[in-house]
Amino acid sequence: MIPISTMEVSLSRSLINPTNRHLITALLLSKRHPHPSHLHIRHSTLSFSIPNSHNRTNFPNSNPSLFTHSPSHSTISHNNPLSVNPFARISSGHSDNSFEWKLGLDGGKGGGLGFVSEDKRSVVTVVVLGWLGSKQKHLRRYAEMYNMFGMNAVTFAASVNDVVGLDLGRKLESRVAGLSDELVSWLEEKEKDGRERFLMFHTFSNTGWLAYGSILNLLQGREELLEKIKGCVVDSGGDPELDPKVWAAGFATAVLKKQSSAVNSSSEDAEVRNGATNVKEPLFIEVLLLTLFEKIFAYLLELPDIKKKLTKVTTTLSENQPCCPQIYLYSTADKVIPFQKIESFAEHQKKLGRQVTTYNFKSSPHVDHFRTFPDTYQSLIQGFLKDCFTANDKQLYNIH
Repeated sequence: MIPISTMEVSLSRSLINPTNRHLITALLLSKRHPHPSHLHIRHSTLSFSIPNSHNRTNFPNSNPSLFTHSPSHSTISHNNPLSVNPFARISSGHSDNSFEWKLGLDGGKGGGLGFVSEDKRSVVTVVVLGWLGSKQKHLRRYAEMYNMFGMNAVTFAASVNDVVGLDLGRKLESRVAGLSDELVSWLEEKEKDGRERFLMFHTFSNTGWLAYGSILNLLQGREELLEKIKGCVVDSGGDPELDPKVWAAGFATAVLKKQSSAVNSSSEDAEVRNGATNVKEPLFIEVLLLTLFEKIFAYLLELPDIKKKLTKVTTTLSENQPCCPQIYLYSTADKVIPFQKIESFAEHQKKLGRQVTTYNFKSSPHVDHFRTFPDTYQSLIQGFLKDCFTANDKQLYNIH
């Protein structure tokens, strides 16, 4: 008999294959017949493959990896040509297009902030780690913001296809390791005039945040590199618990995209009245996916290998982040990660002695704060950057 968990995993893969995703979208766009009993699909069917005894997926022995990477398998390159030409990967037509470099308006010197004198100005690159389902086009607005501040940016998008499949996330894991190698190569060099290089991180949702934790694990034992990380922006993320409901909500939102109620509760169509946010109710197919994914992740997140490796990442994020400022940008209206979880984690970081800033946008949806409140968002980021580098300026440049 086929285990129900195996059937559910197979069903979830089928739901997000191109043919079925098109049909699901058709269901969601059907405004006339919201009740499932009235939906009719002609000449097409949803294809669900149920594995038999000959091709059953054996998860406990599949060595799954989900946002994890053992340092022993990391190949940290000290002579990476991409560090000399950060556009080499893009201009050479590299097939996976893992990340994109965008140089600051003044070469990454931080000139747009104007808080460091010209002769002492360091070179800063901000690593933008996208949410599940993000694309490069979604992250460019953030890169352009940092470019305006005079900082370089590297954008890293996380496709649903990177984490769903028989490899259970190894593709995304490999891409994160490749990005880590690139950052190490860039950090280990100095500018021709001797100025140092530093990193900032800007993470989105738990996907980008866990990718950040994975990079931190890859850098363990390299204190000289960890000290070059000067701050971390956490947008709509920061939940260290392996909660199946949170993971299910993230995956369902990534699969359904704009049809998800989690991304359709912006201030344009939602109002906060008497402390409650009036948001769009989820459709039938969204409820179905949430239920399905929750059961799948209740199973996957308890597998010893996955649980051990993910716990290693979340432990690093909870207890062993670099001693640099952190800012948490979130919203009461977030339907993917409950705001209470983010506030609780930020409070824990404060108790550890970290410099922590939090801001609740109240009504903006998951990873949609910048689009909903662009002026406030940009002002918060600019203020945070000044806090990071004003403190570090005293430490780094006033030693003598």
